[in-house]
Amino acid sequence: VLGDRKKKKRITLTATKTGGGEDKIHPDDLPDEEELRELIVEKSRNLRDKAMLTFMVETGCRISACLSLRIKDIDINGGPAKSSLVHFRDAKGLKGAENTTIPINYSVPSIQDYLREEHPDRENPDAPLFTKSRENYEEGKDNSLHPSLIRRRLTRITEDMDMDVHPHMLRHVRITNMRKQGWPDRL
Repeated sequence: VLGDRKKKKRITLTATKTGGGEDKIHPDDLPDEEELRELIVEKSRNLRDKAMLTFMVETGCRISACLSLRIKDIDINGGPAKSSLVHFRDAKGLKGAENTTIPINYSVPSIQDYLREEHPDRENPDAPLFTKSRENYEEGKDNSLHPSLIRRRLTRITEDMDMDVHPHMLRHVRITNMRKQGWPDRL
């Protein structure tokens, strides 16, 4: 599939300037399941990136919300019927969805692996969930990642994949999949 493309995949957005039109995302321009698997499993360099990308695809959250989460915001097996939850309490970029709690499922093993094996401050509930690596971690500082780092990382790991992937595209993947499953445009 990947070798057949002559051009990088790009999201096509159309909208009118008056606000009366609707943005249209073409599903063919989004990464499919195989391309997402390649991006997350084969191209990601570390457990943090795998966990973060899996989480972003599963939740459809904006990069600013993802990077403002703290360890205490993830409740593994603490929800109803031992479900896992993410609490967007003080997350940035929620645009009207403040204090939202949503279930998570398939990103949980990646998050657990990352916290267990790579997170430099896993015992601190106020530490950023997705944080700087051990080599760059500074005790007593915030250590949150910056969205530009994630954008650069995605550009680097997808350069030989015949597609352009940016953090907001992962949100579009989730929303498009939800629409295909019959979810309404607004919840």
